[in-house]
Amino acid sequence: MREAFMRRTILLLFVLVSLGYSQRSIMSLPRDYSNQNVKFMSGCFSYDLEGPRDTRPYTWGTAEGAISEIKFMPPSGMQTVVHSITGDIVAWTRNETRGKFGVLYGFQQYPYNVGGAGELDMGDISTLLYGQTGSNSTEVTTRTFNKTFKKPIALPVHSLFVKGASWLNETGQEVHLEITYTVEYEFVEAK
Repeated sequence: MREAFMRRTILLLFVLVSLGYSQRSIMSLPRDYSNQNVKFMSGCFSYDLEGPRDTRPYTWGTAEGAISEIKFMPPSGMQTVVHSITGDIVAWTRNETRGKFGVLYGFQQYPYNVGGAGELDMGDISTLLYGQTGSNSTEVTTRTFNKTFKKPIALPVHSLFVKGASWLNETGQEVHLEITYTVEYEFVEAK
């Protein structure tokens, strides 16, 4: 009888704490979400990357990249704008082995690097979000990201391109990389 009481008490506490956290997170949203046009979508891209030997200056090991497309389909005369991108990356090797590796992620307006377009000498002006991390191959590496744009970013081709890469891979095996994301977006009248 005492065990049943304890189980019910623990379940009740769990429900109350969960409700409290969900209410607090809803109440602390940074913006007004009453705009019914704002939408959210989530997904995950998964890659197994090893690649050929990296011969670029100041690098070693192997490197490989992949790119995936999130295609938006706005009604005629509308364009897609992105308000925020949140999520995380997780990477690991299939088997324990010695060595290290690095991984990166990026969200771009085009499937290729545009470059500085005369505005800067390094970097890419079409990249909305970029990050990287590294790991000892015996550990799982994770990194979260959360980017809210001060002004919504218009997507010129109605697509968001997600880039994942492994580099400085000295493990002798593939690195498994997963990029999980949530995009807050809206269809607005094209200008």
